[in-house]
Amino acid sequence: MAPTSALAAALTVTILGCRATTRVPAPLDAVSFTETVRAGEVVGLVLDQTTSRPIQWAMVSLMPNDSAGGSRVSVAAAITDTRGTFRLQAPRQGGYSLLVRYICYRQKQTAVWLDSLAGLAMVIVLTPDRTFDCASGSR
Repeated sequence: MAPTSALAAALTVTILGCRATTRVPAPLDAVSFTETVRAGEVVGLVLDQTTSRPIQWAMVSLMPNDSAGGSRVSVAAAITDTRGTFRLQAPRQGGYSLLVRYICYRQKQTAVWLDSLAGLAMVIVLTPDRTFDCASGSR
């Protein structure tokens, strides 16, 4: 699907047999991502902000929002594949925090709500961490 403007591209997702479209911010107007999403599921694509390329092997964790100040334990986790995509199944409906991490990038945390009727598809853009020297492994 072609972008509708220079500022947005289409993200097409099939949710329970229905197709849905989400706008992706520039500079990612060349992104194409089509997945089938089941109820209670989070699927996504992780991209590099600078190059718009998929980030493979990023760690994606789903944590409950109801952790009252204690340690936040992941209820589902995945590693992005070679296309930069991931798929997680929430154990129950409710509010969650989605955390995406990869070496040499700033981590990104996003609040998500999942229910028993629909899933969620998202594009997550990671920003390179310029304070980290990836060659030496130090700050």
